Amino acid sequence: MLRLPALEHLSVSKAAWDSIRSSLPVPKVLAPLRVLRLFTKGRAGMLAHRVLDLSLETLWIAELCPQLRTHLEVLALPAESVRVSLITASSWPHLRELFLYGCCPILDAPLLQMFDMLPKLRAFTLAVAVARGEASLILCPRNSRRSPDISGLRRLTLASTSPKDGIFVHVPPELEELSLRDVPRFYERRRWGSGTPLDRAYGTHVLSCGDVLSIFRTMPRLAALNHLELVVIEDEHELDLLAYIAGSCSQLASFEFHCYRNVAEYDDLVNAPLAVPLDVLGKALATFRSLRVVRLNIDLPWSEVTISEHYDRWFADGVTYAQTIAQTIAWAVPWLDAVCVLVRDESNLHQWSMWTVDESCGDVQIREFERLRGVQYKQTSVHPVSRAIDAYRSAERHCEEDAVVKVIETHPHTSSTRTSCLEAISTPGAPSPAAGSALAAS
Repeated sequence: MLRLPALEHLSVSKAAWDSIRSSLPVPKVLAPLRVLRLFTKGRAGMLAHRVLDLSLETLWIAELCPQLRTHLEVLALPAESVRVSLITASSWPHLRELFLYGCCPILDAPLLQMFDMLPKLRAFTLAVAVARGEASLILCPRNSRRSPDISGLRRLTLASTSPKDGIFVHVPPELEELSLRDVPRFYERRRWGSGTPLDRAYGTHVLSCGDVLSIFRTMPRLAALNHLELVVIEDEHELDLLAYIAGSCSQLASFEFHCYRNVAEYDDLVNAPLAVPLDVLGKALATFRSLRVVRLNIDLPWSEVTISEHYDRWFADGVTYAQTIAQTIAWAVPWLDAVCVLVRDESNLHQWSMWTVDESCGDVQIREFERLRGVQYKQTSVHPVSRAIDAYRSAERHCEEDAVVKVIETHPHTSSTRTSCLEAISTPGAPSPAAGSALAAS
């Protein structure tokens, strides 16, 4: 395949690395690839459960990528099989998007030097898990004499980061998308309590609200920011953080907010109250005047540890609680197109339940996309669907698996239906990924 003369785009999803081993040595004459994505969902989780020999994978990447360097525009790689020197050794004159995911890369060169070799970089993702006991990854030490030129950057995703990272000083005000997230997802590692393979393998590097507020005060005002994802541990700075973002990010249309209760032990979640009540959170979000889609995980999303007064334990599925969240936020922010709430379904899979918001008749109403089967959904309102889907195209850039979504719109006053199909590959950095109305959470 690598020899095909017309091949410009190669994406290997859920890659079977055994097949890659058979391609060694790398051919001397390669296809003129502009896009190369080697991507496996849940890579960090897989490596936490078993030890893999990655030496051949590392060798394959080290042999292949330098030969593609002069014409690659998009590159996504498993970070634990990437030596940083692979990027820093020579210039990548046309590379616009670089995605490193999984576990910590091989740090045989300073991470900061990567930006010197990426003059056209517009999207950068370092979504990696850090081994337990190791410090957060720092792209730019604050005492560094080097100033990275990332003025062209428009999308930035960082996991296992720190407010001490000097990279935030250099973020351009034209940034359009920002994600400060966790790898692996906190709700996955805490699903069965402490002592899981994920807990033993990786440290918990989730920023506090105060940490993120410090980061935002370091950056310039992000007036062009359209999409924001934050994963935080709640503290007394939560409302201050939201107020600061609302004031400095005037064009924010899509906001994904994971906020976890600050407890020392997993069992404490049963009795720990939320630091910011639901109605107060709604009032805080009401200051985001451009907001169109909000995705909320303001509590651990499974019913066993939900302590909200709105939750009906009789049903033991969290549906009542999730809908209450959606309705409360919709009343507070009636100009939203959609509210999404992270839930865990009967198969123990995390997904976003989505409600569209309709205020056309005076009263604010929400209508749910109901699960039919697989990833098919129906809903009973027409107005906000297209706008919500458009906003989701930005939000779902960080989705970690292919998505095919069917939306069946049922007219409220007739029994007729119409069906439209949205189909795309939502691998990291896809130029225009399709929106999932309720996708399995990454």
